[in-house]
Amino acid sequence: METLFSFFDIEKDVELTPVEKHGDIYFKRDDKFVIGAANGGKARSAYMLMKNATGVVTAGARKSPQIQIVAIIAEQLKIPCYAQTTFGSKTRELEIAESHGAEIIFNTDTWHNSVIIGRAKKFALENNLTNIPFGMECWDAVKHTAMQVQNIPANIERIIMPIGSGMSFSGVLWGLEIFNRNIKVVGVQVGAVPTKRLSIYAPKSYQLNSEIIKSEYEYSKPAKELILNGVELDEIYEAKCIPYVKPNDLFWIVGKGLRE
Repeated sequence: METLFSFFDIEKDVELTPVEKHGDIYFKRDDKFVIGAANGGKARSAYMLMKNATGVVTAGARKSPQIQIVAIIAEQLKIPCYAQTTFGSKTRELEIAESHGAEIIFNTDTWHNSVIIGRAKKFALENNLTNIPFGMECWDAVKHTAMQVQNIPANIERIIMPIGSGMSFSGVLWGLEIFNRNIKVVGVQVGAVPTKRLSIYAPKSYQLNSEIIKSEYEYSKPAKELILNGVELDEIYEAKCIPYVKPNDLFWIVGKGLRE
């Protein structure tokens, strides 16, 4: 894929989440973007996609944080929210989304994400709603993360971060290329293999300046250790990076559990 700098239209006046140093580790605190009870880079992208919408629909796994993030932001914006999900029992995540006004649409005939993704798109078209992509899989989300690279300190040589869908990882890699920063990025894979999304959304050269390590934890199993140098981390994503963090790394916190 050719360079997307023209698409990104470098924005130097965006509000940047802070970089903090705790002990011998730097932390990029994307979790300090907060709207309602939602926080993090995905919440920022969802808000940017939703802020002019009159109503939204999204698709998400029953335990994914995406549906609750979209529901919380829709409640803040006072617009209706619908969510397509797969067959199965109601989870805490879905109950939280409902408590913030989301209408959950259970697809009792499928366990496949591809089906609910298609149905969310169709539902959006039929009801004149804005579709918030599954896993925030869109170039806007990549751009929103890429711009956040601007305040990384000059002495940083390595960034470590979790990889879920791969969209935040792609955004950081693009940001480093856009702002001409020679920094290695180590991603800790939590969940499914992200290769397909990275082949679409990451820069062509991403394999030259990045490394992916598969977490020893299963996706649904919380990490045992949740605190790093006094900073509390998300038990499903960020905390699983702790064994791989080294002194003088910058730990990119994509987000954290709901603040309720």
